[in-house]
Amino acid sequence: MSTSRAYRALLRLYPSDFRALFAAEMLHAFEQAAADRRALGRSAYARFIRAELIGLATGAWAEWIAKLTTGATGRSRFARDLPLEVMDAQRRIEGLVRRTIYAIANHDFEGARTYSREEGVEREHLSRLREKYKLTA
Repeated sequence: MSTSRAYRALLRLYPSDFRALFAAEMLHAFEQAAADRRALGRSAYARFIRAELIGLATGAWAEWIAKLTTGATGRSRFARDLPLEVMDAQRRIEGLVRRTIYAIANHDFEGARTYSREEGVEREHLSRLREKYKLTA
């Protein structure tokens, strides 16, 4: 079984409403990061896969707790009334932050700088969207 198939299967641990909102983005981010780590060698790739699987299980557990205690997933309970454009921008920022942190943790400082610059551009975009929709920070 490929790692992408395994990751996709493990995404089923998350509540269905969470998966509907975030699974595609999570899988895409995983596949990009996996390709980067695969190029660094077996050891880096194995550490990455181990960390991702632990993170996936921990995240699913946290989302189920949030859903069972509030009736909504941890993220979606705050995003119900937001325009899709705003939610997409927020998800892209979250993904870029995760990639930046991962790059720093793996001493990929050039990649971290790239992700950080992309995050800055995306935050400016989000700020314009917030103004457009008259949302407070």
